[in-house]
Order: sequence, then structure tokens, then C-alpha cells
Amino acid sequence: MKFTTLFSVACLGLLGGCELDSSNSHNSTDYKKNLIGTWRSVHPEQEKYLVISRNNFQELNKNQYLDCLASQGDNSFEAKARTLTFEKNGPEIEGYELTENKLTLLDKNSVSTQFERFSEALPTTCSAPDLQERWVSAGDDIPYYLEFSTGKYNPYRILEDYACSTSLPFTYHAHNNKFFMSNLHETWKGSYTVEGEQLTLNWHEAEFFNGEIQALDLQHIYNIENQPINFCSDPSLTKIIESKIGFKHLPDLLENYVPSTIDEKLYFTVSILFDMDSDGTRSSGDLNFLLHYEYSNKMFQSSWQALGAKVLITQRLSPTSYLQAEVTDLNIKIEENSLTLSADAANFKLLNNINTGTPINVSVHAQFDDQTQGDSFPNNISGNNNEQYTTGIDSSYLEDYIDDVSISDSWDITPLVDIHSVEISIIE
Repeated sequence: MKFTTLFSVACLGLLGGCELDSSNSHNSTDYKKNLIGTWRSVHPEQEKYLVISRNNFQELNKNQYLDCLASQGDNSFEAKARTLTFEKNGPEIEGYELTENKLTLLDKNSVSTQFERFSEALPTTCSAPDLQERWVSAGDDIPYYLEFSTGKYNPYRILEDYACSTSLPFTYHAHNNKFFMSNLHETWKGSYTVEGEQLTLNWHEAEFFNGEIQALDLQHIYNIENQPINFCSDPSLTKIIESKIGFKHLPDLLENYVPSTIDEKLYFTVSILFDMDSDGTRSSGDLNFLLHYEYSNKMFQSSWQALGAKVLITQRLSPTSYLQAEVTDLNIKIEENSLTLSADAANFKLLNNINTGTPINVSVHAQFDDQTQGDSFPNNISGNNNEQYTTGIDSSYLEDYIDDVSISDSWDITPLVDIHSVEISIIE
């Protein structure tokens, strides 16, 4: 690491100031210099590598199914004396410690991973250049598109009412005609072949986050598609919609709230419905910010931020039925007793129509076995708030009654779902 030696400088002159050359000050220290290179995890059971250049921080992990090193993505980064900062969706690394040949990374939970310099050739990295095309499903009435790029498996779904397509990318890796796909809650394994302009995907196995493994016999066939896609995204839009719910009580981690004896599922749902046409009902085009989580000791334990939340759009089929399609991801943030779900209009352009005058319905629900908790805003005497929205109200800050949770049976723990406040913020 480069250190700067400061010298004492005598300045002469009664009226003039003394200007010092700051080009060698600590602000210009090149902290990246000693990070550059290839690093290997020292953990004997963890085959993990880092490949760091001046402009890129790449993680490589051994994928046992594919028998190759799978990239976790390329990330531009900045380095300071003890911290690394990444672009959006980069690794969640809070800090690092560096000696000549040892690098220790610290995540946000203060869990450390140690690496040592690696000078040999890397093992085989996963590669499937024959997939790098846009594909369209064969024989379907409604076209379904796939696109593969930089480790992302992008399935595009067409929203017929809006004549545009949405994408919810998954992480994928492929090598030697084998295919591996994952998201927060499941992994899929299979094989693929490319013959001429036709892609065949065969799915063999799916593993879910509760440990369940299901054998599969599914085949999907696609053809190369060169026609442009009309996306529902619009990179020129800058609006961000933040919906913040304040609770009377909110644990740092959901597993800290659930009794350790629970083996069955606990369901936890947060829903913020936006009545886009202000008709007072859930109708086609209405948007829903939804976090839906299932937890038990047999399932993974994770932070709120890793749960995953989605924006859904409504399609009303009849007065008593409707469908909801996922259109983009939500960002999750926890601060003390508040939960914030935020969405970028650039990812789904209909979000740009939301403002603080858009009527909303907020509901939170938790259920374990036959025990339930529920709270909503605005409140409804009948207890059924699914179709009640705010009207003529600025939703920048709204207060709800506390201690008004609807609870069945007797819970011996503090209610989780007691809404205290709701704030809708529009950031341009």
C-alpha cells in the first residue's frame, strides 16, 4: 500500500498564502493497486475465486452440477482504505483487510471470507456462447421470449393489453450442453441442445428453498427471433416510487420473531395496492407492491432484503376473478420499525403514472397454523379491506390507529403486523 510522507514546508511572504501540492495526499492513494490480481478462497471446502482488475471485480464459484467456475457477475467498484463500494446489485461487501498475500472480505453481517493470492491458471470457467441469442417459443399462441446475456436468463412475458413485454431475469450458467438456473427460492437443472436456429431445453430437476427436490421431465423448444421487442421498460424515466410502512414492532430478522419451536410454515404478506384508475375497485391495470414470505425452521434463514418482492399488474377477468402478473422487482429496506418497498419506473413504465394522489390500499397479514394476524389501511369496520382505498387524500404521510390488529386465537408474542404509518414518496 502506498503511504505519503508529509514534509514541513516553510512559506515566506507577508501577504501571500502558501499553496501545497495535494496530488500526493491521502486522497489520491491508489487503494486498488494491491487488490489487482487473482485470489482463491482458503476454505478447503469452498472453491471460490476473485479476479480483480482496475475496473472490474469478478467472483467465480464452482458449480458442482456443471463442473466449472460460474461467474457471479462483473462489477465496477471503488476502493478506500477499508471499504469497497459497488454499483447497484453488486456484492454485499462492507469492508476488507489486506496484507501482502491475504485478502479478507467482510459482509454486512460481519461474516469474513479469506482469500490468498493465486498465480496458477484458473480451472475451466462455464461458457455457452451458442445460447447468446434471442429466442421465441415454438407453437404458442402468445409468443414467449428468452434472451441470454452476461449470466442472466431473461424470460419475456407479453402483456397483451399494453402491447409490451416485461422481463424478470434469473441467474443462469451453462456448460457442455448442461444448464443451471436459479433465483431466490429455487434452482433448476437440465440440459440443452442447439441445432441450427432451434434451441431445446430439457428440465430434469428442481430444488426448492425448503430442501424439497422434484424430478422433472419438461421440454421447451424455441427458435431464433430477430424481431425487436417492445419492452415495458423505459430507461429515460427517472421516477422512483417509495412506499414506507411504519410498524409498532418490526424485528431485524423475521426468524428472530418466530418461536424456535415452529416447524410449520409461517406466512407473512405485505401488499400495497395502487388504484390506478381511481375507481375504488381492483381492476385491470392496477399495480400491487407485494412482499410474500414463507418461513419455517426447515427453510432458509435470510435478511429482509434477500426475501424478494415484486410489482404485479392486475388483469380483471370477471367481477369475481382476476389475475396478477409479475412485472418487475422491488427494492427492500428496513430501518428500525419501518419497511420500505421501492420501484423504478424505468423498469416498468406504467409505474410513472403513480403519484401521491393515487388511491392506495395497504394490508399486512401473518398466519401460522390456525392463528392469524391482520391489519390494513384504511380501516374497514367490516374487517374486509380488500376493496377499500383512500380517496382524495395526499398519501405523503398517513397515520393509522395502533393496537387495532385483528388476531385470531391467542398469540403469546407481540403482533407483527400493527401498521402505524404509511408514506408514499415520489423521487424524480
